[in-house]
Amino acid sequence: MKYKLMSNTAMEFIESLDQRTSYMVKNMMKSIFALGESYVEFVRDFDSKSGFMFSCDKKMDNIMNNDLVMRDGHSGCSAAITMRNCQYMLGNFPINDIETGLYYSDDEPADISIQINCDYDIERPQVNA
Repeated sequence: MKYKLMSNTAMEFIESLDQRTSYMVKNMMKSIFALGESYVEFVRDFDSKSGFMFSCDKKMDNIMNNDLVMRDGHSGCSAAITMRNCQYMLGNFPINDIETGLYYSDDEPADISIQINCDYDIERPQVNA
């Protein structure tokens, strides 16, 4: 399936995404490439009526179980959208162009964490029965 090109290079496409989406697409693509050519072909040529979100294919499980992808904490929807972005790239850009885009800027988005200190006792009101 061919789409109208939104960018001239994979790097331009990745840079056109917001930071979090860009990071998730890079991680998903790294997972796909690490699993080999059959996975690249699986994603590029995927055309199941169930879509990526409801795919029961073992290859989809293997992609999603990659440590980088797991760390992104995908919902079914975000995984499917990220896979569609990967499919777009694999269908429209040469592999070496995609690899250049993946590793050009590998900055992780900052994690936001809030530490909650629960080292105190909570007094409960007495209930008269």
